[in-house]
Amino acid sequence: TTKSLIGAYIGGLKEEVKIDVQRRKCTDLVECFAEARAVEERNRHKNALRKPYKGNEPTKYKGLPPRKPIPYKREEQKPLYRDRVPTTDITRQEREQMIKNNQCFNCKEPWSRTHK
Repeated sequence: TTKSLIGAYIGGLKEEVKIDVQRRKCTDLVECFAEARAVEERNRHKNALRKPYKGNEPTKYKGLPPRKPIPYKREEQKPLYRDRVPTTDITRQEREQMIKNNQCFNCKEPWSRTHK
């Protein structure tokens, strides 16, 4: 139908042209073509009237210098146990005794909430 053709045509126009053509509410496809051409011509004249800025010429951006490749450094493997305190197995009786005496399981010093 004509209405769908007009909708498809208007949908394919540039944003600045589309808004003006939609505002006109064209009923015929040929009328839409003429309106779009008129809007484009009007926009072209507006842009031609603007004077280009003639100040100091902007410096040309040359971009960043090329990056040098970073040599691959093989890190030494750190032992997994480095920061760990060695653990020892304690029996159930020792554990119960330590709880009774309020001692730390690791260092056997008096335990508190702030104990490290």
